Amino acid sequence: MDPSAHDRRLIPEGRADGITASSPVPSKAMSTHFGEHWHRRFLGLSEQIATWSKDPSRGVGAVIVSPSKQIVSTGFNGLPRGVEDRPERLERPVKYDLIVHAEMNAIIQCARNGVTPIDCAIYSSFFPCVNCALAIVQSGIETVVTYRPADGDEHWLESIEKSRVVFDEAGVAFLELERG
Repeated sequence: MDPSAHDRRLIPEGRADGITASSPVPSKAMSTHFGEHWHRRFLGLSEQIATWSKDPSRGVGAVIVSPSKQIVSTGFNGLPRGVEDRPERLERPVKYDLIVHAEMNAIIQCARNGVTPIDCAIYSSFFPCVNCALAIVQSGIETVVTYRPADGDEHWLESIEKSRVVFDEAGVAFLELERG
């Protein structure tokens, strides 16, 4: 892998449903004082948090981290508080209307706890969908660190491409690492 790949946003040329992507531009993600070692630590924590999800097909975890490396909030994909956890609600297609994504849950936890995610980084065990990308931008998070999409994630690629464009246009740095 080209070592400079870690210092660029990974926005491919092209379109995603009316959203036009630009060329790769320098990323702020590596300008934080976090080296790859810290990025992998927090991604590992997001993977651990993903195991708390009851979703039978994919658990996703997210960790919001302050510029001083303090954990501000965590979240995993699951049903909202107070909504009964019945197995049929965790199956497709019902779950698509009921599950709160990990990134959204982490941002909501910030609001519930009265802490700000402004200028923080979010680490997610799966690339944020476009709806979570919008919430990330609106919340003031400045850096997203996640894994590159894997084989078998093709049905998410359109949403992921839109997320990349949103992050690029909003000036949110993002870093995609290889798993492992």
